Amino acid sequence: MNFNNWLAAGVVGGCFLVALLQGRGIVNVPEFIQGALYTVGFTLVIQFYFRKKEGE
Repeated sequence: MNFNNWLAAGVVGGCFLVALLQGRGIVNVPEFIQGALYTVGFTLVIQFYFRKKEGE
């Protein structure tokens, strides 16, 4: 696994953690920051999927 894959995994994991903490009421993250995190995480997951599919 190269650096970009670890970065993508970290961002997606961070998004999950923020959503979990927000749902439990532990942290209060503004909606626009949550949206930005989800957008970046989703984009990285899609890029990872298509790179693996192409065989890079």
